[in-house]
Amino acid sequence: GRKILFWFIVLIIIPFSVTTLTLFHQGRDRLAFWTFFILSAGIIVMIALAVLLARRIARPVLEITEAAARVAEGKLDERIAIKDEDDEISRLGHAFNYMVAKLEISVNELKKREKEARESELRYRTLLESLPQKIFLKDIHSAYIACNEQYARDLKVRPEEIRGKTDYDFFPDDLAEKYRMDDQR
Repeated sequence: GRKILFWFIVLIIIPFSVTTLTLFHQGRDRLAFWTFFILSAGIIVMIALAVLLARRIARPVLEITEAAARVAEGKLDERIAIKDEDDEISRLGHAFNYMVAKLEISVNELKKREKEARESELRYRTLLESLPQKIFLKDIHSAYIACNEQYARDLKVRPEEIRGKTDYDFFPDDLAEKYRMDDQR
């Protein structure tokens, strides 16, 4: 904005002013002088108003853009300060604040559920490992999901390595097929 204003003054206003002063100084055509003077003053006023209006619109939009970038970085406590105006920028700020508040609630709820799931998994894993029986869990396609240490030891794997494997990975084909048939019952 400032560069445009500077070059506008250098390229248009100064030559207009020099021309009008020259005409006035030479005593020629007072009408031309006043025409150029009023036109120059009007252009300056219009440019000043345009710059002020652009700043009034651009600054809040830039603040919202910067706040959105901070939210994207994970700063969910970010809010936009809104003046007591009922214009489009204020409504955009209100919508932004509402969106971030809802996002913060959702993320906090997700973190809470994730913590509960980890705690549940820990209780399940503790129970699974403390039982003396050999325990495993398979999906509907007879692929292993999990097992306890006792079962994994018999298969000569670690419990975390069993996921996605089938009986065909551990047993002869005829025995693996029998286990698969048993699973389907």
